[in-house]
Amino acid sequence: MRIKNSNRYKIIDQFDEIIIFSYKKFSDYRGNFYEIYKNSEINFLNINFKIKQINSSLSKKNVVRGLHLQVKPKMSKIMRLIKGKAIFFAFDVSKNNKKNKIHSKLVNENDLVHIWAPYYYARGFLSLSNNTIIEYLCDAEYNPLNEHTINIFDNDINHGLKNKKYILSNKDLNAQSIKQFREKNIIRI
Repeated sequence: MRIKNSNRYKIIDQFDEIIIFSYKKFSDYRGNFYEIYKNSEINFLNINFKIKQINSSLSKKNVVRGLHLQVKPKMSKIMRLIKGKAIFFAFDVSKNNKKNKIHSKLVNENDLVHIWAPYYYARGFLSLSNNTIIEYLCDAEYNPLNEHTINIFDNDINHGLKNKKYILSNKDLNAQSIKQFREKNIIRI
């Protein structure tokens, strides 16, 4: 699918349904100004996305967060890195993803990119520096009863992470496998 760029945003990359797009930086002698999100111009992506909640996380180096998704209500996310360096992950949990491939994108604070994926992509990241700040623009409000966590280190997921000492929450350490998730028939695409 070829998408036309808008005045403020430019498509950087696209694979499967994931869209990576940049936003403009305006600079002058005072510093910089960033127009992060403008609803009237985001429509060029051909996605139905209206912000309902904005979240932010601060992570130490080697923290892995995710893979998380919410299906009731369906929550798509636009994620962006504000400070630091990270690898973003997006994993299609539907049964259409036969190869169990996880998409990843290395991002640093100078990249000025958003990464959007639909609700059936579990999302996460690996912080590669201390004090990494990630912002999540969400098109649904968080519902802890309908959030699902997939183990990023599941042997059935082709994640490519090296055996390092990563820092994970108990929730992420004890997350279900992709096989367990799919057996529940939560996503029907």
